[in-house]
Amino acid sequence: MSVNAMRMLALDLSGGVAEAGLAVAGMRLHARGREGAPHSTTLLPMLERLLSRGRIGWRDVDLFALVVGPGSFTGLRIAAATLAGLNSALQRPVVPLSALAVTAIQCEAAGEVCVCEDARAGACYFGRYRAGEACVPDACLPWEQVLRMPPAPYAARQALPVRLPGWRRVSLRLPRGVAMLRAASLRLAQQDSLDALPRYPLPVYLQPSQAERYARRS
Repeated sequence: MSVNAMRMLALDLSGGVAEAGLAVAGMRLHARGREGAPHSTTLLPMLERLLSRGRIGWRDVDLFALVVGPGSFTGLRIAAATLAGLNSALQRPVVPLSALAVTAIQCEAAGEVCVCEDARAGACYFGRYRAGEACVPDACLPWEQVLRMPPAPYAARQALPVRLPGWRRVSLRLPRGVAMLRAASLRLAQQDSLDALPRYPLPVYLQPSQAERYARRS
């Protein structure tokens, strides 16, 4: 079966709100959870409704895509654990995705775009992308370092805690669920074999958690 014909389910909790996408029968469907809704009671029903819209069941899914970070530590853990539970029986390949790469694809920018997200503690999750491909590795940088960079077009999912003088914010045009599917397709085009993909990808945090920072100070 060609990659384009595969039925793929994508999941993202890196921003706190559940986002999902489903590629099936030439369609790219997407779903978004409610702000503040508890994942424990709403995530699986949201995914099942999405599968129902595509008229398939769990065993019809050929592979998954999962945003592994950076982003909300709690969201990333819940997403990884949820997918691990589903995949314990299905054993489907999983395409790990960068949250910043997905945001860059949402822009549909013709040229290079930076992605900046608040990492708290005076830091920024930073990436630079062109056509969905990373120009530099994703990083967690102090805002002071970002402010010293030459102004550039940038994207962000939420309001930033600092102003970026001279920088131009780019609108997010694509639904995130659709952008996840595009990001996964780009990753799959670089894979020699689906067997090389993980079944249980781990979150990528890029920085220590608040608890870990407190432990280091004590």
